[in-house]
Amino acid sequence: MQKPNLYKSYIVFSERCRLKDITVTSPDVVVLKRNELLSAVKTEMGISSELLSVEEVDEIYVGLLDCAHVGRAVKQMHIDSIRARM
Repeated sequence: MQKPNLYKSYIVFSERCRLKDITVTSPDVVVLKRNELLSAVKTEMGISSELLSVEEVDEIYVGLLDCAHVGRAVKQMHIDSIRARM
């Protein structure tokens, strides 16, 4: 899949999170809360002149599926590692 200008990274947090002092310097990275995601994606789709095919979307979905469903222990390790850096 050779469409590098088409991809954006969305870092999505729940509405319960408090985002503080986040600086993003890349135009291809968006940090937001879950309730803002649909609007942001729709806006980006309206700007972009290039779209992914259904097959390409399915391929990406399958590739990300395992990353989206992690257990409570993995989530807690992630939270603990972030807190340790603060």
